Amino acid sequence: MRGPLSALRAFVSGASGGVGLAVARMLASGGASLFLTARSADALAKAAFQISQDFAVPVETAVADVTQPVEVEATALECGKIDIAVSCSGYIPPGGLEDIPADRFKQGLLSAVFAPAVMLRELREPLIESDRGLFIVVIDAPDEVRDDDIYAAMSGAALRALVAGGGVAHGFADPFDGEDTTENDETDEGPVEPLLRTVGVLSGRGARGDDLARAVLNVALEPQRWENGATYGYRDILQAE
Repeated sequence: MRGPLSALRAFVSGASGGVGLAVARMLASGGASLFLTARSADALAKAAFQISQDFAVPVETAVADVTQPVEVEATALECGKIDIAVSCSGYIPPGGLEDIPADRFKQGLLSAVFAPAVMLRELREPLIESDRGLFIVVIDAPDEVRDDDIYAAMSGAALRALVAGGGVAHGFADPFDGEDTTENDETDEGPVEPLLRTVGVLSGRGARGDDLARAVLNVALEPQRWENGATYGYRDILQAE
């Protein structure tokens, strides 16, 4: 399928269902070829087959637990060239301080916060090698801190920091030999395009999967419109269409 993303290859985690599957389908609708990961082999194979049938784009898969660094490292080596990576893994149920069992909260943090951090670390090199490397983190968290959704608010704050830190650490080319300009995004000739742009897409805890996926697609189509290291509410992205 030809489209505005036809020359690009996208890595999507959590792609066997939910938001991850919606994102994978939306990127395929733009023509992107896909490399999909999830923990469920059967669900992942079914999703990949359906996408390839519906959009006629190349789809590769790898069964992987993105909370396990060694599995993400192996998957990064397997997938090779990528231009876009989207982290869609993880969900923290709503609740106050005494509402969620500690083990469940710990597992939620592993999938919602630790996994995207591992992805950024392991995928940054192939993304930087791309002409337009883009790392998108889908953040399922409230817009503001709420005591009845405190754990998701904590997760959201951590992911915003990850997005911002990714933009600072990996964002800008060094236009001067031997000089460190990672925190300076301008030269005498004007702004320097990022080597790797990191962008967060915030759900506000009320977004439909298709709306989040459309917001991700909009960022992928015009990454230069979105500030490196910034997080945007999905509504703001959709309103800018």
